[in-house]
Amino acid sequence: MHNTLKTIGILAFLLISTNATMADSSPIKNLKLAYDVFIGDMLAGSLDIDASADLEGYIIESHARSHGVFEFLTAYRKNNKAVGYLKPQGLRPRYYKAWGSWAGKRRTVEISYELLDRLSYKAAPTAAEDGRDMVPAQLLFGTTDPMTAFFGAIHSTSGATVCGKMLKIFDGRRRYDIHLSEIARSETKGPIYNGSARVCRARYTMLAGASRRIWLPQFVRPKWTDLWIASVQPDLPQLPVRVIADLGITDLVAHLVAIGERKHPPGEAFATNLQSEVKWVDESNPRME
Repeated sequence: MHNTLKTIGILAFLLISTNATMADSSPIKNLKLAYDVFIGDMLAGSLDIDASADLEGYIIESHARSHGVFEFLTAYRKNNKAVGYLKPQGLRPRYYKAWGSWAGKRRTVEISYELLDRLSYKAAPTAAEDGRDMVPAQLLFGTTDPMTAFFGAIHSTSGATVCGKMLKIFDGRRRYDIHLSEIARSETKGPIYNGSARVCRARYTMLAGASRRIWLPQFVRPKWTDLWIASVQPDLPQLPVRVIADLGITDLVAHLVAIGERKHPPGEAFATNLQSEVKWVDESNPRME
């Protein structure tokens, strides 16, 4: 689940940042987004994103956690923070930090980019302790953290080219590529947006650092994630409004449920939206039983 939640967050900021060109004279406003995540019909997790950028740099923070039966199985918590500079030659990350817990065990990653053309990092537990191979040093060259990778992909391009990228990512444990491509438009329905949307498919190629442990054997590791992207409000950039990842026996589905602060606890936005629709139908057709 954590890879899909991370993809939502970094693609959200990718789209937000389409307005962050070097020629801008005014800072980008902070934008907060909230998503609820379901596996089958069960609430599995929630994700909250706080992103901002101005002429000097960018800051992206995200907070994810599990809910329901998945809280019992994994007690998943994940926080991410990426900070970097906006330079005339492109983006330069300063540092990336991830911390949280999985199955009661604390996990942390820190990456520093202060050395030119090099990075340093530390992770706890270590690769050996975590049941994974260490990423070879030669695979780290030219990579960025997950958030900056997406932000940089479209920093000085138009929103129309968002889904035509290949991103080289190192997150402190895993080295992988993400290939973004646009597929056919589709209709979607949710608490925030109903209507037609672009669909961007993210495919993952794991190069090194994959875990040898199987946490939930009935699910497969997603090979792709589809993101529905739409204009929700005229004063905002396009945003991911719906996300689907194939887990094998079922799908993981995430919906945008709030722009700004959450108005409902995780899982309740759909129930509130459904009640509003039923009330509207009943009032418009009194004969409906």
